Amino acid sequence: MAEMRRQQPHLPGGRRGVLHKVRVTAEQETVLVAKAERHGWTVARLLAESALQGSAEEAAQFKLLTSELFDLQRSFAAVGNNLNQIARATNATMEWQPETLGALRDLDVELTRVRAYLDRVEALR
Repeated sequence: MAEMRRQQPHLPGGRRGVLHKVRVTAEQETVLVAKAERHGWTVARLLAESALQGSAEEAAQFKLLTSELFDLQRSFAAVGNNLNQIARATNATMEWQPETLGALRDLDVELTRVRAYLDRVEALR
């Protein structure tokens, strides 16, 4: 699974937005730092993500789902590549390839992961 970035990815041209300063008490700072560290973010990113996404937990869940989706995409590409190679070998030799059952099992595993992913996304709605 992809690692969560502490800072936001760089944007072409940078971020030339407005800088906001927020004053908090020492107790609020302690809570903010703890929440930011729990998500692997800076306090500034925690505040921005929380405000823009609804809450820090929702933002973190969205980032996790996004990274998991990219992981699923890579896994499917690998399984598809294996199946394509098996199909080429089968077509060339007109013989059953010993890797076929393993590749089909891998495909079934990936489809199960996609179903579980979609169930989690649906539960968030």
